[in-house]
Amino acid sequence: MPTKRKPSYLRHKTTGQARVRIDGRDHYLGPYGSPESRERYDDLIAEWFAKGDVGNYKMMVDHLAILFVEHAESYYRKNGQPTAEVCSIRHALRSLVAMFGSTRVRDFGPRKLKAVRQFLIDARNCRTNINRMVGRIKRMFRWGVENEYVPAAAHTALTAVAGLRAGRTEARESEPVTPVEEGTVSDTLPHLTTTVAQMVRLQMLTGARPAEVCAIRPGDITLQTDGVWCYRPASHKTQHRGRERRIYIGPEGQAVLRPFLDRDPEAFSSLLRKLRPRGTPSESWTGRRR
Repeated sequence: MPTKRKPSYLRHKTTGQARVRIDGRDHYLGPYGSPESRERYDDLIAEWFAKGDVGNYKMMVDHLAILFVEHAESYYRKNGQPTAEVCSIRHALRSLVAMFGSTRVRDFGPRKLKAVRQFLIDARNCRTNINRMVGRIKRMFRWGVENEYVPAAAHTALTAVAGLRAGRTEARESEPVTPVEEGTVSDTLPHLTTTVAQMVRLQMLTGARPAEVCAIRPGDITLQTDGVWCYRPASHKTQHRGRERRIYIGPEGQAVLRPFLDRDPEAFSSLLRKLRPRGTPSESWTGRRR
């Protein structure tokens, strides 16, 4: 069944207004390019996608995917940037849309979900990654139920599809991630710049993540009563769960870090600022960069 084409955000040359034509009718949105016009456009498109769905659930899977990715781009954010979860969601939905994009959400059931999963198995994805991708597809349908795009029974049926178990599937297993041998690290250090080598040493001494070492500021470090330093990263992996991250630095780590603390308490060093991880480039849910 053919799918509807998303109406474009357009400029009305005579008035300079933004407009969108939906079902043969022009809707004027405000000054072209303004945040208000973009917000109004998004609202109208969401209404258009959902039109006639309540009670009938006529929405197609690809339409639901577009809306869910737009939701993810605003929901999964940290420090003003989309998190890696947004890219993971796009990746998980790509095979779903390619196979069943023109299927109505009410007709997408466990057998179709298992067909997507088998495609991922045949594509040589590892078992744990397949389970994560299938979980994201289920999450999209749960979000659809929450917003009345998907009948509750459809999501309930999808939850019956269990995750792949080790040793009970043809999906390949991933290689275990093991620590780099200390000898390899020692052999590598002489080939690094002084600052990067010290960052590696600090990681080894504290167990901090690379991004946390890159983001150290003097103001984030406090002195404990026992002489141990406590580093509280302003941003960390479990921040969205309301948890505080504490990294304790002993005498050896203090000796490594001390030369880099002679600067403004809120400042990153010049090299560390360059090394700080930035937000992931924005992509459409089909994988194309914008």
